[in-house]
Amino acid sequence: MAWADRRETGSAAPSRKMAMLTGVSKRAIRTYQVPMVDERGRVSLYFRIRYVGFKSKKWRAGLPADHALYILREDALERIGDDAIDSVPMSNMGKDAQEIAAGWRALEAVEEGYRANAIVQHRIIWNLPHDLTAVERRALVEDFCQRTFGRLGLPWVAAIHTPDAKGDQRNFHAHICFSVRPCERTGDHEWSIAQEKVNGLTDPDGLKLMRALAAAHMNRACRAAGRRERFTHQTYKERGIDAQRQAHVGAAAMAAHERGEHVHAIARNAVIAESNELAIEKVRVEREVQAHARLTGLLERQIQVADLRAHAAAITARTKVIATSAREMIERVRRAKAVARPVAPQAVLKIRDHAQAILRRIQQRRVVHRPSPAVRNTAMTLAVTARTVAERIGTVPAPIIPSRTALMQPRRVATIVAGRTTSAVLHQKLTEQRAAAAAIHQRLVARDRQHAHEQARRLILTAEPTPYRREHNRLILDLSAMPMAARQMIESLPHDDLGRALRERHRLDQQRAAEQRKAADAAAKRVEAEHAAEAARRTLVEEACRILRDAEPRPYRRNGKRIEPDWSVLPPRERDTVTAVGIGDDDLRRALLERVRHDDRADRTTAMLDTIERERRPVPTIDGRRQVDAHTLATFGLRDDDVQTERVQRQLEDIAAQQLGEHGMIASYATAHPDQLVRSDAGWSLVPAAPAVMRELVEAWRHDDKVQRILGMLAERTGTDVVTAAKPVLTMTDTPTGEARQTGVQDAPASNSPPAIVEKRRSTRRAARISRNLSASCGW
Repeated sequence: MAWADRRETGSAAPSRKMAMLTGVSKRAIRTYQVPMVDERGRVSLYFRIRYVGFKSKKWRAGLPADHALYILREDALERIGDDAIDSVPMSNMGKDAQEIAAGWRALEAVEEGYRANAIVQHRIIWNLPHDLTAVERRALVEDFCQRTFGRLGLPWVAAIHTPDAKGDQRNFHAHICFSVRPCERTGDHEWSIAQEKVNGLTDPDGLKLMRALAAAHMNRACRAAGRRERFTHQTYKERGIDAQRQAHVGAAAMAAHERGEHVHAIARNAVIAESNELAIEKVRVEREVQAHARLTGLLERQIQVADLRAHAAAITARTKVIATSAREMIERVRRAKAVARPVAPQAVLKIRDHAQAILRRIQQRRVVHRPSPAVRNTAMTLAVTARTVAERIGTVPAPIIPSRTALMQPRRVATIVAGRTTSAVLHQKLTEQRAAAAAIHQRLVARDRQHAHEQARRLILTAEPTPYRREHNRLILDLSAMPMAARQMIESLPHDDLGRALRERHRLDQQRAAEQRKAADAAAKRVEAEHAAEAARRTLVEEACRILRDAEPRPYRRNGKRIEPDWSVLPPRERDTVTAVGIGDDDLRRALLERVRHDDRADRTTAMLDTIERERRPVPTIDGRRQVDAHTLATFGLRDDDVQTERVQRQLEDIAAQQLGEHGMIASYATAHPDQLVRSDAGWSLVPAAPAVMRELVEAWRHDDKVQRILGMLAERTGTDVVTAAKPVLTMTDTPTGEARQTGVQDAPASNSPPAIVEKRRSTRRAARISRNLSASCGW
């Protein structure tokens, strides 16, 4: 389907709604102090999708084209610095804004021909990273549109807007408009529009995929620019964040907020932002507490390991001392054997008992702590040595063996001192960690208490029905209609905070009631104004339609098969009225089409009447109305109702009267001059000597069989007639089948007048009678 549109349309004027928002904001809006970042360092993107169609609330003809001109206005576009780049819009529909708007008008016309509730345009508002340059943002938006819409053959147009002076200066955002009906630009103001739409792009799964593609393009652009920001399309719940979603604030609500009025949506968004920040802070503090707890556990484990190492070192030192003493004792025993001195059995038994006691202590230690390989080897050596001493020694000299305590005392003291020092340091660290954990716990408790009080206060401000009643100009707390959990939360508030919250709620209720009354009055006035405007416009439209119906000459011209309006033929005042309504109005278009159809029908009716008059076709009378035969109506594409109007009936009566007059002229002349009737193969005619007017008149009626038959009867009768008193006179009437026949014989009346006068009177009566019979036979 090919479309061409070369209409020139001026740039769209800013709407009244946007004109109210062009000033600097008077009141600030509570926003997030820090972005809502998840565990992977990602931030949610803002990507809102809406659509407009024929059933939209504020739909009007040309709305998609006007929106395209609005987003491409020069004062809002982000400039790169190169005029050649700035002058070319981002779109596959045209080279400039006017051609793009013409393309949207063509799409609107195609959609109107398919469905009454068709969606014409989808709109996207996309928040872009402010850290990127203008070139990088343009490349990001253009690549996303081409990959998402262009590869499917869908029409799209995009524009990047700079931050508004009244808002956040980081608010670089893109406006994108697209349609799901494929459209290809084939030339200047020419497009090829498909008959089928692309499915699956704007359903829930398709929209989620589109958001994911937008986040992926943003991440790719940030990675290429060396930025650390990352974005995601997932919801708070999917990212594991315990937060609420803020409500959308429209332009009307924003304007009311800037005028200083209280807007419930903005107040609720501020509370949600603060609550979300508290939830994020709570999660961060809980993670810090968990990290401190893990660190404390590691320190305690380190202290236990240090104690075990010190104890193992002490056991190792003691074992080495015992082994050394045993070796020295064995050496002394060997030397004593050489001297052959007897050894007292008590000394051997003492050494054996001492060695066994040491072995038992080592076994006990092994049960509690697993010794090192060196300790195990030393213990085995000691056991073997003790067993050898017990079996082989017979006598030994009385040795001087140093005390075990004396041998182990220095190392033991050093080990104990080192262990105590390490334990003191670790204990100090543990104490500090416990103090920090206690402080964090106190902070969490205080924050939770503050958060609970804030939730209770917020619950009082937003609960429905109102949590109070008025008695004698006093506010009485009434929680009977609230759940138990909410009631307990509110009752936990301090008395002063509860009183302030109730007074604040009462003030907000009064303000809200005043706003509702004001809004109701404004709505009533707006509805009344809209009704008045609608009535005025309806009157204007009706007047314009009347002008089109009654205008002379015709207010249009034909260009082939196309009908083009032509207001230049109208008077200035009527032309201004029709121009004020505009050809885009449906009623005016219908009135123009009805005028075209009426004029076509009138032209066909005029042509049919001319044909009837020229070809002398019969127009019989049925029930007092002139009728036209079905063949003639079908030839000119008319119906029987089209010839029943008063104007057509008057014209048919005039034609019938004219034909009757012609019959009278033919009858009178044929009666007066019967000798001039000549019969040929084509029928009866007059001799060349007859007047030209009468010859043409008889020739015009030669096709009518009834006229020819009556002329033949008249010629036959007059050719044999002899004026006598008893000669009968023939009269002709129509049979039900339409054929003329002889109905009776009438004797000529006797007269005493001269023969010439009698003959003249008879000729006159015969001419009148033949004319009447001829008219009756033809149905006139």
